[in-house]
Amino acid sequence: MSMSEKEKILTKHAEPRLKMFGLPDTFPSFMVPQEVHQFIAMACPGMTKVELFGLAQEYGFKPLWQELPNMGDNVYGFGLDINGLSIPLMVDMNFEESAHGTVH
Repeated sequence: MSMSEKEKILTKHAEPRLKMFGLPDTFPSFMVPQEVHQFIAMACPGMTKVELFGLAQEYGFKPLWQELPNMGDNVYGFGLDINGLSIPLMVDMNFEESAHGTVH
């Protein structure tokens, strides 16, 4: 089995994990509330989508997940609704170590 076939199999069983957050260029950083900065500080690299949603809900945010195919395979929209204000974060998710091995 070639390495690319093996990576495809591992990726299929791996769960994407948080690498980093970002903001779109169209959203000014000064508009990001302090609560979102606190949320980002508490979110650890390696967290799964489910864990990110749980943490967001603990902060009282209403999270929204959206694929962003124009941004790459592993970048997703992670919107947070805070008292009617929508913060359009982006998350870069990596396929890291899984129970079946390591995927890069």
